[in-house]
Amino acid sequence: MIVVVQFEIRFSDEPSGKKWPPLQASAHYHLEADENSDVKIRRIHYWTETLPADLFEFWGRYREEALASLATDYINAKAL
Repeated sequence: MIVVVQFEIRFSDEPSGKKWPPLQASAHYHLEADENSDVKIRRIHYWTETLPADLFEFWGRYREEALASLATDYINAKAL
């Protein structure tokens, strides 16, 4: 069984107010039943329109900062 989710992604930079046009994306979930007949995801195929060059560069500049923040938040949540 395959389930497809189609969605729209909107990127913006709050400090500068810059906004990029929305991108179309979809995720294709390939499902299968396990030995207990529970449905599990076997594989995910993800598709999105090509990112505009300036957005990709912007994303690259702030990626490490964002990942570090996510990791710190996750670790702090586990410590509670």
